[in-house]
Amino acid sequence: MLWDRLRRKPAADVPGTQTIAASHPLGYSGEIELALISAVYSAPGGEGEAPPDALAVRVVVDRWHRHRDGKPADNLSHISGLDDYAFKRVLADEACLGGRPRSCVVQDAADSLLTAQVFHAADLAAAPEVAREALRGVKGLDEATVDRFLGLLEVRSPSTA
Repeated sequence: MLWDRLRRKPAADVPGTQTIAASHPLGYSGEIELALISAVYSAPGGEGEAPPDALAVRVVVDRWHRHRDGKPADNLSHISGLDDYAFKRVLADEACLGGRPRSCVVQDAADSLLTAQVFHAADLAAAPEVAREALRGVKGLDEATVDRFLGLLEVRSPSTA
């Protein structure tokens, strides 16, 4: 089955992009795109929505990592630059958060961060409170998700210090 093939890690002798689990075992320091996708897809869903599965989250993040061809995923304009349909197609996931596709929540969060002049992980590290404030207005994100996002980037904001 296709799902089983996606869940399997490629054999060591298979050339290609390293899986996300191998290249990023704990977090996504310096790769804001991967951290944002992981945080949103890890957020608990609302009533009637399936809870996130850690393996499914890794698969979605790995799809974006492979789409970026293993290049550093540290520019939110790559997420924002795709239309909703194309981004959802790359992630190939129908999961919802607050009644909205999680892919749309990721794009809205990326748009909010770009509006606040947060393009890269370094921008966020320099002004975590600006990023936190920008994400407050995104439907589907709560404080725990924002904290997870900052944590995946290994950024501590003054409110969590």
